[in-house]
Amino acid sequence: MAQALPVRAIPYLRAVNVFTYHEIQREDHDLLDDYGTISGAYATGSASATSAPTGMHVEAHVNSLPSSLAAHAHTAQSLYFTLSPSTRLLFSAQADAFLDEDGIDRASSNARMSGQLFSTINGVSGFSEFHTGFDSNEGNGSRLLEGALSSGAAVATGTLYASTMISLAHDGATPTSPVPEPATYGMLAAGLLVIGAARRKARKA
Repeated sequence: MAQALPVRAIPYLRAVNVFTYHEIQREDHDLLDDYGTISGAYATGSASATSAPTGMHVEAHVNSLPSSLAAHAHTAQSLYFTLSPSTRLLFSAQADAFLDEDGIDRASSNARMSGQLFSTINGVSGFSEFHTGFDSNEGNGSRLLEGALSSGAAVATGTLYASTMISLAHDGATPTSPVPEPATYGMLAAGLLVIGAARRKARKA
């Protein structure tokens, strides 16, 4: 019986943070292709995006509304890995959101997690995947995102992708008074592969 290879992370993990803040007479945009935080603070509000090995966080706040405003923050991570034969890999991430859209025309947040696994046995390609997510348009909410990938008789290579996003927009004809308790954010907290992946020996048929 061949010895099972350990789960191995290929040394390539990409983290991307993006935020855009647009007022009627001003637009700002920032991008960070790495772990870290980017943010911007303005007279009418703020936006930020954070990516770390254990989680991601995006946030947008509105203090007062001009006649036109849009804010968007997004962060994502991709991780490539190799899975030994007859192994099952379980993923989990806790997604939490709080959305207060009082006085704002449109607000939404989401968290996404997906995985793909590729293998080749005797020239025949194999493929499996999972997709899960959490969407919020109002109030508080949370969901445990879970997925699993299983290799067969051959070594398999896989990809884990996770992201979170917050977006708000207002295009009213007249300026609005300050928004009460301006707290709007979405967060995907902890559980990205290294924290949320558990290796189990797959059951044989």
